[in-house]
Formats: sequence, C-alpha cells, structure tokens
Amino acid sequence: MRFSVRVSLPLAVCVLLLDAAAALAQPQHATPYPRMDNAVVYKVDPSWPMEKPAGGEWAAMSGVAVAPDGNIWTFNRGKIPVQVFTPQGKLVKHWGEGLFKNPHTVRFDNDGNLWIIDTQSHTVRKFSGDGKVLMTIGTPDQPGEDQTHMNQPNDVAFAANGDIYVSDGYGNDRVVVFDKNGKFVRAWGKLGGRPGEFSQPHSIAVDSKGKVYVADRNNARIQVYDSTGKFLTEWRNIITPWYMVI
Repeated sequence: MRFSVRVSLPLAVCVLLLDAAAALAQPQHATPYPRMDNAVVYKVDPSWPMEKPAGGEWAAMSGVAVAPDGNIWTFNRGKIPVQVFTPQGKLVKHWGEGLFKNPHTVRFDNDGNLWIIDTQSHTVRKFSGDGKVLMTIGTPDQPGEDQTHMNQPNDVAFAANGDIYVSDGYGNDRVVVFDKNGKFVRAWGKLGGRPGEFSQPHSIAVDSKGKVYVADRNNARIQVYDSTGKFLTEWRNIITPWYMVI
C-alpha cells in the first residue's frame, strides 16, 4: 500500500519560519572573551610570596591592595592579618596580631593613606604604615544606623575633595559619606531592589568626575550616583558583584 503526503508551499514556508524563530529563541552560549594580540595573561605563581612571617600562614585572604610605592598589602584572617610584600614577593613588614575581629578590606586613598575595614568592630580606620590608628569612623564594637554608628561596613572609597564614601552593607543597606576629617555628611539607601535601594552593597568606588559606583551584590547590579546620592543609572545582570577598582 502506498501513501502520499502533500504539503502546500505556504505551510512549508511557515514551518521553516517557525523553526528559525525557535532556534533564535533558544538560549545561546556566551561568547568567549575575545583574544587580543597584546592581552595580559595571568597565571598562578606558586613561589609567591618568597617568605612569610613566622606563624603568619594565611587564612581567608579578604583584601589586597597596591600601595603608591608598589608594595602589595595583604589582609587575611589568620594570626598576622597585615602582611606587606614587594612585587617580587619579599616580605617587607607585618603587623595587626590581635587588632582585628574580622578583617575585610584594605584600601589606599588618593594621598596614599592606608585604610582598613574590620566588619565586626563596625569601623573604618585610617592607619599609619606601621599600624598606628590615625582616625576611626564609626563607634567601635557598637553597631547602629545613625551619624556615628555603622553596622558591619565592608568597603571605602575617596573623592577628589577628600570625602570618604563607605559601603555600610552587611548590617545596613546604605552608603554613608564623611568629610576628610571623619565628620558625617550624608547617607542614602535602604533595603530593596528599586533605584536608590540596596541588598547588601559590598563595594564602592568613585571616579575622577565624582560619580559613585556601588556594587549592589544581592541585586546583581552596579548602581551609579552623583556625589550627592542622586541616582543616575544602573548596570543590571551582573552576577553578585563583590569588588570594584577604578
């Protein structure tokens, strides 16, 4: 027995168009990072650093920063949290034993001053290179959400005029601004997903034009503000942004 199947031309064209549309609708593989002739290639150097202080094995490495002199400051949650190395890995100095409760971030401001954040002490502190406290922002060991208290801040950035921008993001969901002397200026933000709201802001940066960038980690975006806290724009669909450097 023979069977005959007939398909009209308009139907065939429709099927082809539907197939093409379905193919386009399928999730596409992400395009790999483009290769460039002069691209910088990174690889693990198991011999770096060349030495560590006695008893100074690293625990969780929560922060790394490059100082103006090129030395590399590391901030870990082990017995000796602050360890400084040359780019080649030679140990320069170390300190901080017993000084921090939960090391989180190390940064240098525009004048080369050292700033360190310890989330569990609820402070942002300015240090000398040998570990002397020069300024403390926040009330030590007292969490809160007002002009003199923070709750587990996690990052700090600096404007050209010396203003200090803090991501007060673990216990609170806000940005707090202080002047160069540590005096409260303003704050903005609360828990939420709309512009001007945050869900665990985790990093902050300020560019040369004074724009403020906040890594809104749990909202998977970076929000951009002017220096007064006015919302400008947002970059969405960034998977849990943790840290920014400009």
